Amino acid sequence: MDPHGTFWDIIIPMYLSLPTMLKPDPQFSAQVVTVIQKEDLQKTMDIQSKPGVDPHPDPSIDVDTFTRTKAGNSKDILLDETTGRRLSDITDGRPEDDFDKQLFYDLSIFDDVDSKMKENLDNELVKTALDQGIDMRDYVADVEAELKRVEDFALNDYIAEAANIASLHYQIKSCDSALGLIEDMLTSFKTNLGNISTEIRWLQQQSANMSVKLKNRQAVRSELSQYINELAVPESMIRCIVESSVTDQAFVEQLHELNHKIGFAKQQAFQDARSAQDVRDVLLKLRVKATAKIRDYLLQKIQQFKKPMTNYQMAQNAMLKFRFFYEFLLNTEREIAREAKDSYLETTSKIFYSYFKHYWSRLIKLQLEDLPTKDDLIGVDESAKRGLFFSTVQPKIRAPVFSLGERAMILLPVNLEGAVIVPHTSSQSNQRYPFEVLFRSMHWALVDNASREYLFIIDFFMLSGQAAQDLFNEIWGKTMLVLLKNLEEFVVTSYDSIGLYLCLQITQKYRELLDKRGVTALEPYFEAVTQIVLPRLEYVLDLNVQSLRAADPSAFKITSQPHYITRRYAELLAAVLVLKNQGPDYPKVTASIRQLQMEMDSLIMRMAAEFSDRKFQLIFMINNYDTIWTVVQEHTQEDSREMETLRGTLAQRVNDFVEQLLWPYFGPMIEFIKHSEAAMERNLADTIKADEKKIGSLVRSFNTNWKKAMDEINAEIMRTFSNFKQGTSILQTALTHLVQYYHRLHKILSLPQFKNLSVRGELINLHHLMVEVKKYKTTF
Repeated sequence: MDPHGTFWDIIIPMYLSLPTMLKPDPQFSAQVVTVIQKEDLQKTMDIQSKPGVDPHPDPSIDVDTFTRTKAGNSKDILLDETTGRRLSDITDGRPEDDFDKQLFYDLSIFDDVDSKMKENLDNELVKTALDQGIDMRDYVADVEAELKRVEDFALNDYIAEAANIASLHYQIKSCDSALGLIEDMLTSFKTNLGNISTEIRWLQQQSANMSVKLKNRQAVRSELSQYINELAVPESMIRCIVESSVTDQAFVEQLHELNHKIGFAKQQAFQDARSAQDVRDVLLKLRVKATAKIRDYLLQKIQQFKKPMTNYQMAQNAMLKFRFFYEFLLNTEREIAREAKDSYLETTSKIFYSYFKHYWSRLIKLQLEDLPTKDDLIGVDESAKRGLFFSTVQPKIRAPVFSLGERAMILLPVNLEGAVIVPHTSSQSNQRYPFEVLFRSMHWALVDNASREYLFIIDFFMLSGQAAQDLFNEIWGKTMLVLLKNLEEFVVTSYDSIGLYLCLQITQKYRELLDKRGVTALEPYFEAVTQIVLPRLEYVLDLNVQSLRAADPSAFKITSQPHYITRRYAELLAAVLVLKNQGPDYPKVTASIRQLQMEMDSLIMRMAAEFSDRKFQLIFMINNYDTIWTVVQEHTQEDSREMETLRGTLAQRVNDFVEQLLWPYFGPMIEFIKHSEAAMERNLADTIKADEKKIGSLVRSFNTNWKKAMDEINAEIMRTFSNFKQGTSILQTALTHLVQYYHRLHKILSLPQFKNLSVRGELINLHHLMVEVKKYKTTF
């Protein structure tokens, strides 16, 4: 494209499209001149900057001639874009009209004159000129003159600045050379960086390879070092095993190390490691030496158990301190380990057997002399036990047999785990004990020693589960058998139900204690003890039931006061209920207690039948049931089943007695009330006859005698019942029944058939009656 195309694109359309319409305008002319100056100056700088073009003007060329040439022929000022030569020089040698053809070709745009005209008419300058009526031909001439002037000015200015432009060209060329050197330097630097990056990657690869080699060598060194340390036998170990005492801490530490080395050598020998063969002989000799020293030490400690007055527990503690000795023997010489275990088993078994056998034989001599017999039962008559020369019964045995007293204190933890009885000390002080105390002392010694022995077996011999139980049974088997045999010999002759029950509860407490300690070895033994004592307790209770069933009331001296058999039963029932709450429930024992209660009720009824008067029968039953209630209430909770049964039975007897007590004073009134209420319950209230004479007699009799009757009732109750608390309770019940009866009488007399009776006005106000009853409140 022609570098001067922009210039001609602006000027030529304006000449052709507006030749007759425009007239000179200063503002428009200035714009055109500015555009021409900029275009011409830019093109000149572009041409001079190209290589091969001389930036200095030829001095032979006259400036005026150059100017005229530029002004005279626009084609002469056109320069080639690549060479910088004039177009006229380039076209020399071609026909003259080539330039005209090119010009006409460029002016082919005049085909769109109409469209250009419309666009130019929209120009603000054109619109302004047309609106002002300016002649376009004059305007064009002015524009041409202005363009000429501007062009001349631009050419002169360009020529004036030619030297500066040439200097600028040289400067640009120098900068270009400097930039070229910098470019070469940067290119070299880039190449060097690439080489350095390659070297760095190579170094990184070498570093990674060296790191892997280091890790491999360290791993091999660690494994090999550990292997050598575990297999090599240092001289210090040899000297310590051979020369040191087995009780030295250094010997124990070296023994641990030797045990580890022996095991490691065996493992390597299985893998055919030649290094294991190198130390085999040394390890064998050290093992034999250590085994011999350990064997001598253990057998010596076990032999110390046999010495008289030796505290074998101290020897056991010493053995526990070196428990690793047996583990070493078990790992290296099982025969010697078995020898040590058998020696310990045999020695301790004999010691425990001898100790407990002699302890029981001396302990049983401290038992009470007066033991319960088959005659010490609830229902046995005291007169049957009197001797030929004695008229009174020995009371010593009865308290231990039927009364619990302080015997229950033995179940307290402080007493259960207290010191055992020392037989010779008690013999010197002439002390005697009930059987449960001796039973407790014997079995606490058993629990203490056996639990310690069981824990020693688990710790020293490294046993658990059934293996520990089997070894324990081998040690304690004979001892437990002799204890069970002695216990059975005593129990089969015992009639002390409370003592037997206490033994059961002591057994249960010790089983719970052993469970907390984690000792299960004595569980079979205590289960056997329970199976010995429990059937005998059930048998003795059944004997008491049979004694009540076989009791003959006619053989007893019976009064209205509580019978001694009742007192026995109350004490035994309270004792059994207290002990029952201390441990598990034994169904057969509970069944025996209920059977005993039923037989006692039957015996009280049979003894009451010895009285011909119903009132005395009730007084006898109330006194006896009140005794049972009072004794049991002092020892057991009121919400027990036995207490509920006693409470119901006693309340029923009191109600029956109150009816008998009120009948002599208010019998006709009570009979009338019951007869009327029975009819009312059958919906036959209309059939009740309104006998005014009879009802009036009842009302007036009550009004006359009720105060006196209450005084006599109060006196009779206080005289009849020795238990003041029970007497006041019965009086309260009697007066309450009296008020209820009188209230019921008011209700009956409110029926329609009695509304017209005048006697209704004579009824005493219930409030007044209750006020009089409250006067006896100080009594009850």
